[in-house]
Amino acid sequence: MGESCVFKPAVRNKEGKEVNSRLFDDLLHFSSNDREFAKKYYFIGTSDEFLRANARHVEYDENGEITFKSLKNLVSLDIPSEKIINQLNKDIGSGEHEYGEAVSLMTSFNNNSPYNDEYMATISTVEGGKANLQVTRKTTANQTALEETLTNKGLFDRIKQAVERLGGSISFIDEDYSKYDTVNARKAESGLYNVIFLSKKGNLTADMAEEAGHFAVGALGNNPLVKRLESLCTPEVQESILKDHYRDVQGRKNPRRETAGYLVGQYIMNEVDQESTLGRLAGRIVNLAKRMFYRLTLDDVSRMREEAKAIAKNIARGFMSGDNAGSIENALENKEILYSSVDSVQVSAFKDVIQQLDLLASEMSAVDKTLYRKWKDIEANTAIGRLFENPSFFADMAAIDGLSVALTQLADSVPEMIDMLDSVNYNSDEVPANAKKLRQVKLFVQESIAIMGIIDNMLASGEVQLKENVRDALNRAYKNLSSLIKGADRLEVNLLKKEKKLYLSFLKDIYGGEYVERAARVVFNFNKRGLERVAESREYLSKAIESLDRDDNFMNRYIASMANSSDIINQLAYKAKASANKFADDNTIKAWNDIRALEQRVKKAKVDTRKLLEVSARDGKLTGNYISKYNWGDWENDWYEFKNKCKENFLSDPSIEGKTQIEREYLWDVYFRPLAKDWHKSHSTYDQTTQRPMPNDGYRNHNYDRLTDTEKAALDDILELKGSLDDLLIYQSYNGEMVEAAHTHLYRMPQFRGSTQNRIENLKMTNPLGRAVSGAIRQNLINTFTITSEDRDYGSAMTHNTIDEDVFSDRLDFEKEKVKRVPLYGINKLKDMSELSTDIFNGLLQYAAMANTYVATSSVVDILETGVDVLANRRVKGLKREVERKNKSNVFERYCDFLDAQVYNLYANSKLKFGQIALTKVIGFLGSLASKVFLGGNVAGGMVNVMTGFNEITKEAIAGEVYTLADLTKANALYFKHLPENWLEAGMGVKNNKVSLFMKKFNVQNNLDTEVRNWSTRESRLTRLNPFGNNLMLPYKSGDHYMQAMSYLAAANHYKFLDTNGETISLWDALEVKNIDDSNPKAGKTLELKEGVLYIDPKTNQTREWNLDDEVKFQNLCRETNNRMHGIYNRMDKTAFHNTWYGQAALAMRGYALGLLYRRFSSNQYSVSLGRESEGSLVTASKVFINMFGGTKNFIPSLRALVCPFGDSVKNSLLEMGFSVEQYRNMRRNWADFAFIGMLWILKALTAKSGDDDDDDDDDTTSGLIYYFASRLYKEQNAYNTPWGIWDEQKSVLDWMPSGVSVVGQILDISRLMITQEEYKTGSATHEKGDKKWEYKIGSYIPYYRSTRVLEHPYESAKSYEYGRATYK
Repeated sequence: MGESCVFKPAVRNKEGKEVNSRLFDDLLHFSSNDREFAKKYYFIGTSDEFLRANARHVEYDENGEITFKSLKNLVSLDIPSEKIINQLNKDIGSGEHEYGEAVSLMTSFNNNSPYNDEYMATISTVEGGKANLQVTRKTTANQTALEETLTNKGLFDRIKQAVERLGGSISFIDEDYSKYDTVNARKAESGLYNVIFLSKKGNLTADMAEEAGHFAVGALGNNPLVKRLESLCTPEVQESILKDHYRDVQGRKNPRRETAGYLVGQYIMNEVDQESTLGRLAGRIVNLAKRMFYRLTLDDVSRMREEAKAIAKNIARGFMSGDNAGSIENALENKEILYSSVDSVQVSAFKDVIQQLDLLASEMSAVDKTLYRKWKDIEANTAIGRLFENPSFFADMAAIDGLSVALTQLADSVPEMIDMLDSVNYNSDEVPANAKKLRQVKLFVQESIAIMGIIDNMLASGEVQLKENVRDALNRAYKNLSSLIKGADRLEVNLLKKEKKLYLSFLKDIYGGEYVERAARVVFNFNKRGLERVAESREYLSKAIESLDRDDNFMNRYIASMANSSDIINQLAYKAKASANKFADDNTIKAWNDIRALEQRVKKAKVDTRKLLEVSARDGKLTGNYISKYNWGDWENDWYEFKNKCKENFLSDPSIEGKTQIEREYLWDVYFRPLAKDWHKSHSTYDQTTQRPMPNDGYRNHNYDRLTDTEKAALDDILELKGSLDDLLIYQSYNGEMVEAAHTHLYRMPQFRGSTQNRIENLKMTNPLGRAVSGAIRQNLINTFTITSEDRDYGSAMTHNTIDEDVFSDRLDFEKEKVKRVPLYGINKLKDMSELSTDIFNGLLQYAAMANTYVATSSVVDILETGVDVLANRRVKGLKREVERKNKSNVFERYCDFLDAQVYNLYANSKLKFGQIALTKVIGFLGSLASKVFLGGNVAGGMVNVMTGFNEITKEAIAGEVYTLADLTKANALYFKHLPENWLEAGMGVKNNKVSLFMKKFNVQNNLDTEVRNWSTRESRLTRLNPFGNNLMLPYKSGDHYMQAMSYLAAANHYKFLDTNGETISLWDALEVKNIDDSNPKAGKTLELKEGVLYIDPKTNQTREWNLDDEVKFQNLCRETNNRMHGIYNRMDKTAFHNTWYGQAALAMRGYALGLLYRRFSSNQYSVSLGRESEGSLVTASKVFINMFGGTKNFIPSLRALVCPFGDSVKNSLLEMGFSVEQYRNMRRNWADFAFIGMLWILKALTAKSGDDDDDDDDDTTSGLIYYFASRLYKEQNAYNTPWGIWDEQKSVLDWMPSGVSVVGQILDISRLMITQEEYKTGSATHEKGDKKWEYKIGSYIPYYRSTRVLEHPYESAKSYEYGRATYK
């Protein structure tokens, strides 16, 4: 009876057969048959709720249940470690085995055991080729010991093989010969090394000679000469030769061989009478050994050890790193030969510590430039005088001393770090300064812990033998630093507390409150397979930084912007960067206004700005500077030439070979400083104002003296503006010192590339016209496909100096060691000055945009980096902290990716290159080519685009969430009222009508950076109006202009203000157009808020001043609304998919799809940008449809919401059923979607040709055009809104073939048709029978002309379009 009641679950496997639960069996097995324990955790592991909550981290067995290993990693199984080890040893069959069998069992356990993340199988060698196998704790020390055992065995086997191949005897190695056994493999290695050394060079020390003698005798053990020598080594001879060592040898297995080996060593050192019988025999053995081992090299010995180490590492560490390739077979396939130096463990550790200190100096420099020297000095104090070229006892001792010094210096820095930590406060206006302090402390703690880890590994290796006093000194230094940093209530703990508190304060300030108000809403409950009504609630930011309850799904992670992350913290990080961007944009627009005013003054004074550019007095080329009293370019070139010559001389000095980087830097400083001082004495004078050297009178620039007073006045104005921009790059360091973020000077022009025409003009200064044109074209081609240090769009990790300014860096190290920092552009001199933009005012504008972006981004970078630390310690779904997880959450990965892209301008896809060709640039070129070929001059396509946009804008107005139909009507009236003025200003470079100024102020088209780059004071208006140049895309640009503007203009009418008369006005009316410079009307206009107007806050219904945060909220609301209607095209909202090379290619011309998908299919979450709940409209529709069958009382209200979601009664009914206001608005969006589809269907039916009307010439063109556009719009609306539309259009909707590939295919197809001269076999309205197909195809791509076919034959075009969609491949 008892047996029949035993719980033993069964499951069905993939074949449908009922089998015992493997999970339950494993739980029983490892708990020593504790059934209650097994039942408890079995029910946890099979719980739907548990599996759903941990879906991303669960692995399933062959029966579809969670694996035991997966379960134990997610929950804490209460099994004593002793019980586990005993069971594992029993399972593995611990004890003595043949060596090969033991290694096989060991690797099998380490790869496959569910406990291989906590325990490891290891072996130790015993006599007779046996090995002892056992399971033990998985620690660095045990791993290192295993690696050493495997290395020794592998090395021993290689030495035996080498001796055998040379014809020597290997029996001495297998015998119990005192010097050679597996444990002491290094002695065998040393013996072989010395014999080879003897055969190559001959000069050995006494110790080396003895080792060589023993090894030679052993290897030649079967040779008659050795046998004869051994026979002569009688006890009497042994005693006379060995003297005091005689008694030591007598206890060994073969005293005669020991004596013979010693005797051969003595012969090598000339310590034996070479004419005696023993001497002659020993000499012949030495000569024989030289001949035998001459075929080996010293590198062969090193190779043996490195191969043995590599294989041992592969076996021992493969499973430790999660790589299950650590099998014997894979290890033996490792053919890589590692020619690393033969540094001891302690020297290797010391060098690693030096590198870590060097990294710390670089990282600190990214936070504050003044810190670099401080931490570089600590690195120098640690390294100088303690690094030796060759391994030795002294090198080992110096390394240990250096480690103690490093630890002591770090410990000495802890009080400063504590003081810095204590000085952190939480005032919102001091966040940047406080975050910078925390970042310094964080870097210090991070690298100190890394350094202690290096020393831990060194000591755990078991290879370091230290005298007691030396070990004690190192331990004291280590424990002191460890207690200061990692002890209770010490630096590491307090740092995290401060980081959390400051970051939370920052988040509250960004959001404007402590919690998010979540509305009551209906959500899916997949566990119950139904709907769940969630009550309104508050989600506190303090909880959000401690625990992540919901991870981003696939859509949020990869095809939605950062603003649409499900995590409120990510959304607030987005808002913080958006606020910084708005601050930078506002200041850039102000600078633009100043530059425009300056440009007009200079233009009015009729000053030729090319005279204000410095050219070399030697070759007449541009130097990249403004003209001044002195020729800075020639002076700088002389300085670089002198410095490089000194560098060559320094590096050619043999005494610096083998020196480390830090030692060479120190020696260079000692060598170069006095030389530089002497050079400046003869070439420079000291500027007391800038505290810098500058050219002396020997560099007097006579071109400057020829300038007129008017030209000099213009130059002074330009330099004054340039100086004010330089001042933006000066900041206060941690010690109060004012520091320049970049090394430049007042007279250096902004270093930006100019246009092709600009490049030709520059080259014409020193070249004939033909060479100038060909040179410009060649450079354009290079820049199109390669990434250089001057690129800004392709993720260049810009540094604050160039590689040429670093005396010792090689290019690989320079790239590898780059530290993330806020980028600076236009600072470093272009390598080719013919590329320099000589449009002075455009250069100043780009420089201003760079400087303002740098200042704004620098204000948030440190606190956002603090967020990385805080979020790394956040628990995911109540389980492990992020930092403890092997697979990071999507939310955390997205946060880090966002910082890389938006703060540091680093993109992963920029690293993909084929030689010098950058894949991302090739993709960009092909995408641009595709847009020009497929969309350029496509009037019909542009009209469809704007009609689609109009439909989506109107639907949003029907929803009534961001703006109403009345707001939209006003917005249209405003837009078209200013349209004539807008068109009349076309080609003017900068527009002054109110709509254009409004769009610039809020960066409506997200193209302010492009406008800044493209603004030119040298292009003629006619050039700008060229329909085949920048205006090739006019049909689409015009539509996008309207589509993007509508949301902003409509929302601007929705925002209310109170003017000085007490009248309620809109945001649009609160803004007024003003002259930039009243004394110079031609300088242009700007848009400002009227004085005295107050914003009516809708939350409080109280008036207050309108501020930057309000503008950011307005901008984010409208941008997010536009993204959902028209798609994602701006840099700020780029998705993770955009940042892959394939995403970049596939989304060219398809950015609209992401917005359409997200608007319809996104899951329920709160949106900071929208300031409300957010959900896909079709997701809401599905909930309402399901709710309709949730009871009779729900049927009619739900049906009404589906059919006609208007009126307060419908709204109130949905709210009573638990839906949110936002979900009600979604139902209005759905209604609008289907209403437009219905209207388009009717329009299409009314204008369709009758079945018997085949004569296209008699068609009503107006009806035909209506039919054509209605057909296209109907198809597109169906594709994303109806099941049948999705089904019909699945081929095109789901096709992600990059447009760049498609255009190449079209070009190849036209080429094929031109070769084959293929003709049409039948005629149509658009071509005749016998027409060449290639002619027709080319005609369909000719800008503007292509659209005449649609206008002339709309029905035929509609038919062709529908046929193409139906047969889409």
